Amino acid sequence: MVSRLTSHPLLSSLLCGLLLGLAFPPLPCGFLAWIGLVPLFCLIDGGCARKAFKRGFLSGVAFNLVALYWIAWLTPLGAIAAVLYLPVYVGLFMVGMTPLVRRFGQAGWWGAPVVWTAIEYLRSLGDLGFPWTLLGNTQTRYLTLIQYADWSGVYGVSFWVVGVNVALFRLMQTSGKCKGQSAERKVQNERRSLCFAFCILYLALPFAYGWWRIPDGPLEGTMPVGVVQPNRSPTDLWASDGTRKAYETLFRMTREAAGRGARLVIWPETAVPTPIRTQSAHRRLVQGLADSLNVSILTGAPDYDEETRTYYNAAFLFRPGRTDLPRYDKMHLVPFGEAMPYGDLFPLLRKITFTASGFTSGDFGRGKEMTVFEGPDGRFATLICFESVFPNLVRRMVRLNPDFLVNITNDAWFGETSSPYQHAEIAVLRAVENRIAVVRCATTGISTFIDPFGRQAQTTGIFHPAVLVAPVPRREGETFYTRYGDLFAQVCVGLSLMGLIGRRGLGRQVGYTAG
Repeated sequence: MVSRLTSHPLLSSLLCGLLLGLAFPPLPCGFLAWIGLVPLFCLIDGGCARKAFKRGFLSGVAFNLVALYWIAWLTPLGAIAAVLYLPVYVGLFMVGMTPLVRRFGQAGWWGAPVVWTAIEYLRSLGDLGFPWTLLGNTQTRYLTLIQYADWSGVYGVSFWVVGVNVALFRLMQTSGKCKGQSAERKVQNERRSLCFAFCILYLALPFAYGWWRIPDGPLEGTMPVGVVQPNRSPTDLWASDGTRKAYETLFRMTREAAGRGARLVIWPETAVPTPIRTQSAHRRLVQGLADSLNVSILTGAPDYDEETRTYYNAAFLFRPGRTDLPRYDKMHLVPFGEAMPYGDLFPLLRKITFTASGFTSGDFGRGKEMTVFEGPDGRFATLICFESVFPNLVRRMVRLNPDFLVNITNDAWFGETSSPYQHAEIAVLRAVENRIAVVRCATTGISTFIDPFGRQAQTTGIFHPAVLVAPVPRREGETFYTRYGDLFAQVCVGLSLMGLIGRRGLGRQVGYTAG
């Protein structure tokens, strides 16, 4: 099997990308990630670094085309960037593995999880950071196997996935028929047995931890929260009568949630298409609803700063009997969708128009401070849309000691694609990492309640209205990940750098082989 994949490098590269892309939701095929890298491993021979990069890049193109095709629905420029920029990291992984295999032989393969995890972590940093397609995100359907993320974060899950690939690849390598002497056959049989035992142990350890960690029954909730999924498309929202219909729908569904016992009702991202803070008539309407129902209402809405002429993607909390209006401005903006990467360093980039909405990157400002809202029965922090995919940003919010998290989003821009399903599943890992409940409210779906162990309840479909009400459990205690962050991934970065620096003459040798 290995020899067949090695003899067809183009097909092997494409097969790797296809398997990894199909491992992401909505397909229930996360197990494909366990074997997705094997075809690519077959192409690493410790030889030419340039050839290795090209093969990795090709796999990355196929991977991102399958997993992220939906980006083109909102921003074609962003789709092009994803398909041409993100595969570079897969190519760099191949370049990093080439000297390891050349120097250490078969033992070098066990460095693959370290190198891959380091590259994933670096890929998540900065304005172009995009941790959406971390391999760990493919495993959210296997809750028992990902509970150790409360120690390592999602990067530890990626490490584990790559380790499974290595173990299976080594098992394939040692499964060929040995035509040598009996001593050689004995050595190969021992290696095969060790690889098989490692595969079993590698699967058993996280399963055992998850089985021990997840409680048998549901957690007891103490905070009744309502979620409103109005199912309003962007074209409906910004139509001539969109504002009136939006408020009518939201008010009707909020009354239903309050009637079912909700004390906090959540509206999704940009639920109302008006700068509600500065438009006094609309502000009085929502405040009057909160007062009459005696409920708090969290809503996403645009905000506009006249002094700086800057729009913000914001969340506001209306509380009964209160005139103040606490707010949170989105801190991590969508690259090429809400902001041009590095536009703060190069102001000219902010004048480029690149979305169907007609906004330029300069229209959206970046929030500066995190906010913990004081609800009627507890404290909560709000993640707006894309922010939920960034582990460290969420961890920093949890460090402010909220009782639970709220994720409001508007995934309607991407239609009936895989995007809403992938986005919702990523929130599962944020809950597990920090052992905190996450309430997810989406304009058109997917809305759900996620408990601190990643278990979902009352999960909606997409593109239909829904009102959800459930008691939310409070966060108890602090996980290792919440306290120390991406320490595991940072150690992988350090080990990778040490491996490169420690390789005597590495730069000269790679330059020679790539020439």
